[in-house]
Amino acid sequence: MKLLLINYEYPPLGGGGGVAHRDLAEALAIRNDVTVLTTHFRDLPREERVNGVRILRVPVWGRERMPVATLRSMVTFVPSALFAGLRAIKETRPDLIHVFFAVPSGLPAVILGRLRRIPVVLTLIGADVFDPHPTTGIAAHRNPLVRAVVRWVIRHAHAVTAISEDTKRRAVLHHRAPADLLVVPLGVVPPKTLPDSTRSDGAPWRLVTVGRLIPRKAHTDLLTALALLRRADVHLHVIGDGPLLSDLRESAERLGMEARVTFEGAVTEDRKWQMLRAADFFVSASLHEGFGIVFLEAMYAGLPIVCTDVGGQTDILRAGEHALFVPPQRPDQLASALQLLLEDAALRKRLAANNRQAVQRFLMRDIAARYEALFARLTDGIRSPRVLIEQVQERS
Repeated sequence: MKLLLINYEYPPLGGGGGVAHRDLAEALAIRNDVTVLTTHFRDLPREERVNGVRILRVPVWGRERMPVATLRSMVTFVPSALFAGLRAIKETRPDLIHVFFAVPSGLPAVILGRLRRIPVVLTLIGADVFDPHPTTGIAAHRNPLVRAVVRWVIRHAHAVTAISEDTKRRAVLHHRAPADLLVVPLGVVPPKTLPDSTRSDGAPWRLVTVGRLIPRKAHTDLLTALALLRRADVHLHVIGDGPLLSDLRESAERLGMEARVTFEGAVTEDRKWQMLRAADFFVSASLHEGFGIVFLEAMYAGLPIVCTDVGGQTDILRAGEHALFVPPQRPDQLASALQLLLEDAALRKRLAANNRQAVQRFLMRDIAARYEALFARLTDGIRSPRVLIEQVQERS
């Protein structure tokens, strides 16, 4: 098949949603002709081919940082992607358009599909339908204009998928998505060679978290939990960049944690896997995750996990089997869960072993095959999302 993928964020821009689409694009490119339409930023090439995927980057106004988009850049992506998409369609003649995020990527994708009579598959990621943090003024479930756009995009896509049961539930609740929405999880791409483990399973204990430094990730709660532990033998490594970096450094200093926290910034894939294999636990205080590739990566690295109990991670993690769950915004309970792991070697070993086994169900090659089955049915002439969903579910 010839596929056009549209996502306003694609590595090195953005966070987990962009990484997930890149991993899927590269897996699909093994058997298909894949072109990606995404945002241009500074010195990035306007066009290049990476791991079999042709990447076209379109200009936007107001993008200031690689990790996060601005409202201006998201709004201006829509007309820019429309014009570039028309050119790309004329040149590549795609059989299908696949888009991550209902907004802003979904709007130009659906318009292009309607204009050129190309089937469109929309994948809802989580933040495009729900964001619990009160400072997110354009959160799709609260802002009437954004909510109207999301509903229009969902209604006019030929097929809609969600990356988790949580994302599906919120799409149905807030955006009138069909109740039989197909859930297709994200997948993990293992490193070609998994680094040897360098963890000591003892003091000094190394905790690692991975994520953009934005309000929804609630890194301040994580720092507070670390302070409540009152243990000098526990060190936290924070992988990721974002607008809250200076605020978080100040918080660590105010809490007296500056010697026990290292802000690693954005790191290479090789470095990330090295750090995961060197850590004793993976920890997250996020207020909500649509799914969370980072949990799959932690599982593949053989780490016990401590995280919040709200979001798509509850699809892949079971309390007491793969992770210890705590409510969001409860650093006291987060500290207690960490203390429990520190004291219970048998629990650590059980969680790690279960995670290494369970993650095998979420390898990207298998997730890509599910998308290919869905795409094939749509391009074969099936236009009813309900029929398509039922057939794909039967096959999978």
